Amino acid sequence: MSKRISLANSMPLTVGVIMGAFVACYMLAALIAETRIGRPSSTAAIGFLFVPVYSGIVALVGVGIGFLVRAGLKNRGEKDNIPIKHFLLKSAIVLIITSGLAAAIGIKGVVDYETLNVPQLLSNSGELHRTELFREDTPSVEAHAKLIWDFQNESIEAITWNGSEVIANVTQSTKLDLNVKGIGVLHYDVGRYSYLSEIAAMPFPDDSDTDNYFAVLAKLRPTSFRSMLLIYDANGKLVYEELLRRCGRKQYMGIVDGIDEQYLIVDVCSPISVQAKRPHPAPYVGG
Repeated sequence: MSKRISLANSMPLTVGVIMGAFVACYMLAALIAETRIGRPSSTAAIGFLFVPVYSGIVALVGVGIGFLVRAGLKNRGEKDNIPIKHFLLKSAIVLIITSGLAAAIGIKGVVDYETLNVPQLLSNSGELHRTELFREDTPSVEAHAKLIWDFQNESIEAITWNGSEVIANVTQSTKLDLNVKGIGVLHYDVGRYSYLSEIAAMPFPDDSDTDNYFAVLAKLRPTSFRSMLLIYDANGKLVYEELLRRCGRKQYMGIVDGIDEQYLIVDVCSPISVQAKRPHPAPYVGG
């Protein structure tokens, strides 16, 4: 006669093990995926230390839930006693399925986050023209952007744009507020992508050589290797938004004084130019 086990009495330990394993597999899969395909932070390795802590806490919660389940199964009488082989087999199947599901969810979270953070042009109202440049053909800039905020020195002096002072303020490490006299506060939140570590900015001329645009180059988490380029028009409307790949620590933004006009150069990994689109000349009508 095969050995039998009380299903009710086994619930506290069984539920605790399954719930604890679920959390452990989720966390481990996400951490490993981040090191392999993601861009982990400098303190990411600490996460491995929390795996046994969090999974242990959840396992204890599972034990408590298991006691509640046991109370409901106590009234099953003889049906409560089942062959131990069947119990172990079904428990193993549930454990494997839930652990695999947890790992898949953890990996998918990293994949989705990396997909979101792929360098891309997020928006362009059509006023500005973007051009990719070859590094050897990139002209020297005449004026560089000014640092207006960083996480070590938040009280940096204001910058002037169209005769108005612009002061940068960051809250919760992700929310950028540009206080512009005469316009108000321009808000931008990078929380979907990372957090802010440095912000540089400069006025950006349009085709009339008036500083109608304001360009902001925001460096995100140092190990994210991403920066955000934002350009506002004279009314404070965001007209250009691009998530850029950043190579190393150096990045710059500046103005080039061309033959016909001034334009913006941004180089954080590969150089690009951004300039206001000139209106097309009226067609010539012969007389």
